[in-house]
Amino acid sequence: MPGSKESLFCPGADEKWDIKQSLALVGKKQVEGSYYYRHGSVTAISGAAPPPPKVKLDHLGKNRKGDPIRCLAMDTQFTASATMAMFNIQTRTHHKQQVVNALYTDGHVTTHQNTNDRFKVNLSLSVYNTLDKILTLFEELDSE
Repeated sequence: MPGSKESLFCPGADEKWDIKQSLALVGKKQVEGSYYYRHGSVTAISGAAPPPPKVKLDHLGKNRKGDPIRCLAMDTQFTASATMAMFNIQTRTHHKQQVVNALYTDGHVTTHQNTNDRFKVNLSLSVYNTLDKILTLFEELDSE
């Protein structure tokens, strides 16, 4: 249903998910949705964010590779160790880890094969590497 908060959760989730419980935690605790979302703020974990620019979907600027930003969101193929559960960070995968759907600035959605775990993001000891991997996936999809 358009405008529904439940749309933040993909119906193709591989893990059982209590969506209403997750939505109740917003603003109180770490909450995960079904998608990685591109954001327009600082990509570093530390540092002050600049004032938000006026964002236009038809011109979001360029990514780190110099290509136009086109991909806005994609399904997660995110794995995390059991020790991360104390931070409410859990494995969240979709579509039996076989495909990833990606949403683009012009509104179209494409499906990409997850061959050789291309889209798998495994939370390692370094959060910095994890965030970089997600951004790299967005940059790859920008040029597809």
